[in-house]
Amino acid sequence: MEPTESREETKVSVDNGLTWSNLKVVDRENVDSFRCDVTKPERCSLHTYFYDLRNLRPSAGIMMISGIGDGSEYDWNEENFISRDSGLTWRLVHNSTGLYTTGDLGNIIMYIPYRSNENGDVPSKFYYSLDQGKTWGEYDLIMPIYPYRLISTISDGSGSKFILTGTSITDDPISITYSIDFQRYLIINHVKR
Repeated sequence: MEPTESREETKVSVDNGLTWSNLKVVDRENVDSFRCDVTKPERCSLHTYFYDLRNLRPSAGIMMISGIGDGSEYDWNEENFISRDSGLTWRLVHNSTGLYTTGDLGNIIMYIPYRSNENGDVPSKFYYSLDQGKTWGEYDLIMPIYPYRLISTISDGSGSKFILTGTSITDDPISITYSIDFQRYLIINHVKR
């Protein structure tokens, strides 16, 4: 008896479970960085082992996950992907895994990687988007942090304030808490429009 090919898949349904489809990567800019043909989602789709339901906030269909290649083998490094259509299509957003949260009903997205690069350096900056993940800025932290929690201060998803907690990576680690407030930027940004 020949062994059958084992393949794990992550599926999504947007019609209350009537139909299910693979997580389709639609990413023209990065298509060459994947080791399988992302135009064929039945054989090459995003696979994730875990989606943290605590991250679900009212956010206009904005979701981020860490995932890998086609589910048959680890042929992509685990990277971070974003969906703006409730999980139907996905784009590569960061070449790392990390924590994210949303605010302003999905217009603000904060992301901090667990590690900054291949060398395993502790993150010294976080990334943010004020347009649902279409463009990203970065902010240098005063002290590098190994993050373990990133939350919005308002649970209904409408806020613009966040709390980032973690530890320093030193001989004598200390707890670090950052309070991040985008309210001033949003006011300035709205005036400029």
